[in-house]
Amino acid sequence: MLDNLRSRFERTAADRPVLVAFMVVVMAALVIVPISMPFYVDKSLNFWENIVAEAHGVLFDLIIIGWFLFWLNKVAERRIRNNRYEEEIEDFLGWNSAEATLRIVGNIRRLNRSEIVKGFHLAEAHLEDAKLGGVRMEESDLWGAHLDGANLRESTLDGSNLAGASLVAADLARASLVRCDLRGANLNEADLERGTLDSADLRGASLVGADLQYAKLYSTDLRRARLPGANLRAARLDHANLEGATLNGAHLRGASLRGACLIDVDMTGADLLSVSFVGADLPTDQEDLIGMFERAKSLFGAEFDTGVYQTLKEAIPDKFELRASTNGVAVDVDVSR
Repeated sequence: MLDNLRSRFERTAADRPVLVAFMVVVMAALVIVPISMPFYVDKSLNFWENIVAEAHGVLFDLIIIGWFLFWLNKVAERRIRNNRYEEEIEDFLGWNSAEATLRIVGNIRRLNRSEIVKGFHLAEAHLEDAKLGGVRMEESDLWGAHLDGANLRESTLDGSNLAGASLVAADLARASLVRCDLRGANLNEADLERGTLDSADLRGASLVGADLQYAKLYSTDLRRARLPGANLRAARLDHANLEGATLNGAHLRGASLRGACLIDVDMTGADLLSVSFVGADLPTDQEDLIGMFERAKSLFGAEFDTGVYQTLKEAIPDKFELRASTNGVAVDVDVSR
């Protein structure tokens, strides 16, 4: 019988907590009021004054404790809700379907609205064509994630692990990828216009035909990266490491490679018009130096350290000239300093 009463009480407390609280108050009143009756009758005592003082104390306690409990409840609700979103993301990670992608994206945005902007676990997630524009996923694990065709425009992924991820034709325009690990990532045909990739690790990454115009790649590690046909117009690659990188057919017009490491870089057919190589680490062997730039498309307006400029100008003067047209007749324009 006691077990039945306890079970019934627990069920009522869970389903109708207000009713239980009211019943407790009534029961307490039935005990306390009769005991206090003599004090109500004897007017010589300061009973009513004590009652009023105590009432004010209770009211103050209710305000303070009530506010505190309300705040704790909100914090707990938010934590429970965020845990549910994170669990749903984890549940859908292995699914390769449009529905799973939508669910994951929706939960990421909900977490962002709850000010959760880092620490997402999305390794090998299928997020092809996902609409993730403007999201924040800093210091997150996206190792091997499938993001082909995804919209990540103006998103923030600083410090995240995207090693081995596939981002073919992804839209990363104006995205922030500072200090990201993109080793071996596939960024072919990706749009990284005006993106920020300072200090990112792009060793062995593939950026064939990628759009990196006006992108910031200060101190970026691009060793052995493949950038054939990439658009690097006006990109900032100051102090970047491009040792062993492939830039054949790349468009670097107006780019800055000041202080960059350019050892063993393939620049066959690259457009180097008005590129700055001041302070760059170039091959020390004169034959290797000339061989690297003689295969380039143009060096018109390019900037070099004085000694390097003189060596190249003497060996391949035609690279520093631009073909122009005067009255329909092609002529050479010498822009030597």
